[in-house]
Order: sequence, then C-alpha cells, then structure tokens
Amino acid sequence: MQENLLLSPHYDLINYCGNGIYLVVQHDLYGFYNAVEKCFVTAISYNYDQSKPTTYYTTGTHFKLIQGEKKAIVDANGKQNIPFGTYQDVFFAKCDVIRYKETQSLKLCR
Repeated sequence: MQENLLLSPHYDLINYCGNGIYLVVQHDLYGFYNAVEKCFVTAISYNYDQSKPTTYYTTGTHFKLIQGEKKAIVDANGKQNIPFGTYQDVFFAKCDVIRYKETQSLKLCR
C-alpha cells in the first residue's frame, strides 16, 4: 500500500467533509482543499468557529465563507452563489429551499 501526503502537516486542523473536500484551519482561519483536483477551492482566510460542526461550513459541493459578520455561499468553482453582505446569515439549500436571515427576521425563498 502506497501512502500519499495530501497536505503538509503544518495546519491546526484538517477535517474531511466528503466528496474529496477537506476543511483546513490555520491560525483560526479556514478554507477548503479539494483532494481530487489537488488544489484549494478557497483561500485559508475565513473566520473559523470551532464550536460549529463541519456541516455548518460545507455540503461538500457548496461552501459557507465568513468574514467578520458577513457570510457568502460559493460553489466548487469558487462562484459566489450568495455574495458577502447580502444577508446577515445564510444556510445551505434543503429540498430546493434556501433559508436566510436578514437583520431582524428569518425568511425562506425558493
């Protein structure tokens, strides 16, 4: 059996997310690495909260990025599906419904 090193061991945390995607944390900042394509999907420059589960940050095909109070959703190609600052919070689609939170309310859109 031959072993291959996917990422150098100088990161604080590496979590497998599914679909060959890894959540990579360094100095309380996170990003995503694609082991299949052998490249980073995003930079390691987003605010990481260790109390949140990995599923809060990704579905394996879409990724939540957090910069301070602003959040965005991007796809595996890095395209922003929901840009930073659009909503106070945004959640991944379930059954073709995306939940998002504006300043004082939580809404659903199809």
